[in-house]
Amino acid sequence: MAEHKVVEPNTARVVDGFRDTGYSFEASIADLVDNSIEAGSSVIGIEVNLTADGEVLVQVADNGCGMDLEGLENAMRYGSSRKEDPHRLGRFGLGLKTASTSFCRRLTVVSSEGPIESSKPLAATWDLDVIAQQNQWILTLGEADANESDFFLDAMEALAHGAESEVSSGTVVHWDKVDRLLRKQHGGAYKNPESALARRIGRLTTHLGTVFQRFLDPDDERGRNISIFVNGGRIVPWDPFCEVFAEVEAEKVRTWAIADGSGNHQGEIVLRAFILPPANEVEDSSYPGAAQISNDRQGIYVYRENRLIEGPDWLTIGAADTHLNRLRVELSFPAPLDPFFGVGIKKSGLHLDPGLFEELENVLTPVRREADRRNRRGRAKSAATAGTGRRPADRTIDSEKEGLSLPSTTKGGDGSLTMTNNLVNELKVLGPGGAPNPEFRIRIEDDAEGVHIVHTESLEDGVLWSPSFGKGAGDTKVSINTSHDWYRKAYLPNSANSPLTQAIEFLLFALAQAEMNNTRLDLNEVFEVFRIEVSRNLRHLVADLPEPDDAEE
Repeated sequence: MAEHKVVEPNTARVVDGFRDTGYSFEASIADLVDNSIEAGSSVIGIEVNLTADGEVLVQVADNGCGMDLEGLENAMRYGSSRKEDPHRLGRFGLGLKTASTSFCRRLTVVSSEGPIESSKPLAATWDLDVIAQQNQWILTLGEADANESDFFLDAMEALAHGAESEVSSGTVVHWDKVDRLLRKQHGGAYKNPESALARRIGRLTTHLGTVFQRFLDPDDERGRNISIFVNGGRIVPWDPFCEVFAEVEAEKVRTWAIADGSGNHQGEIVLRAFILPPANEVEDSSYPGAAQISNDRQGIYVYRENRLIEGPDWLTIGAADTHLNRLRVELSFPAPLDPFFGVGIKKSGLHLDPGLFEELENVLTPVRREADRRNRRGRAKSAATAGTGRRPADRTIDSEKEGLSLPSTTKGGDGSLTMTNNLVNELKVLGPGGAPNPEFRIRIEDDAEGVHIVHTESLEDGVLWSPSFGKGAGDTKVSINTSHDWYRKAYLPNSANSPLTQAIEFLLFALAQAEMNNTRLDLNEVFEVFRIEVSRNLRHLVADLPEPDDAEE
């Protein structure tokens, strides 16, 4: 008859095996930040440095609630006791240990429930070399020694500076014998470890700003507000969806309410899809830098308890494509729904529930198709309508002005406007008080500064376009006649194709500026005749084209 027998694992090999769970350095530090957030921290300080001897030291400190001896022992246990909060960021009670020992052989945690000034901090250490020698789970636990107390108090002092207030309790996670951080993929050492470490730190700051954006952004109410510092520098949050910009809005929103087998509500999965607008369709000049449109930024961003755990990645729901560079999808869920996402130790490498995968595929397939269509054909915005206001073409002209051949203008204090171009040093456009120069006929627009393309209801002699100047700032423009047959029959029917309409506006702007840059009083009439003839020919050529109301959508 078979008997039950307890078979003890080989401790040294188990601990060594936990080192190869596949953590990246950025993911390991993020796991430690999770613990700090769970401890109620408001400030987290991360230090990654090289000693004078070339050794790497890594330290994560927080001003959380701290731990007593029992709590510290439990935190250091592989598979620590489960906490009651179902919405905690942790999951298996392994993150602190596996994340740390993936890169170091000696992990020390020093903590104090406070008050720091009058209480002795406690310390616990896992030393993998000691475990390997003894083949036992030997944890050093008790009051912190002098060295541990010193780096703990130094860290708390630095946190107080970052928090701009006194720190009464806290915890420090300290790595020694860091043997895997500056090791190349195939085991070799870096010739320049300082440069290699700087690159690591750069990737870490970017990762933390993205993963904990909802916690770092004081205007985002979804996560409890915290501050994170890396080597003294404050981490800046990065929102992949750029919701701070007025022109950005969710294209698709879907919510799934999930219940257990007994019908009890477990939580909601929220999907929001964003097709970010092109840079020239956003008024704020900071948008291109904030959006960071690129191939590796497209995809699904998966958030668990408001913390990014996966992405951007399409999770096998289609492949990455350059035409989808502006498509980003938020997928958020609470911790009780972990089984639907297959959340593992590292909180990454998800395995979606088949039913959920099918739902996501059904929702996202048409969104991907729409993002592709917009990228290929462009997006209709203000190009479809006449009137004032900055358009995509205006923003592009502003950004490319330095490389364009344009006449220069000087606005006088008496309201006069003088133009300098390739042929004349001074050509009076407006006299004192803004009075038109009767010898140089030119259109003057009331549009605001920065508007270079003016769509107007009519132009003299019925021409399609005319050079013009702004009345206020004296900047160069082109005025386009919205009543011209070519505008109605050729431009408007293609208004849904933003790149095409912008290209037309660029062409007319370039013609107008070339005229202004190469004219003088005796040539003014020649250019007028040229515009009249071109406009008349275009009117005849489009005579048989359908009116916009009859054109196919």
